Amino acid sequence: LPETVVQPNATAACLLALCDGSKTVEEIMDFIQKLYDDPQTENDAYLFLQEAATNRWLTIATEVASHE
Repeated sequence: LPETVVQPNATAACLLALCDGSKTVEEIMDFIQKLYDDPQTENDAYLFLQEAATNRWLTIATEVASHE
């Protein structure tokens, strides 16, 4: 696939910075909700994370290991 340059806006850049492997999507969305307190921004942020995963800009991992 050809490489493309993506120039994220401030909200998208914030989201990408939060995707450091230490937070769940839920934790990231909680942070965005507190930061912006705007339902449309929250929805856009969630859609951006989905698009980023679809475009393989990031991977959304699921925990599968059991803690016995």
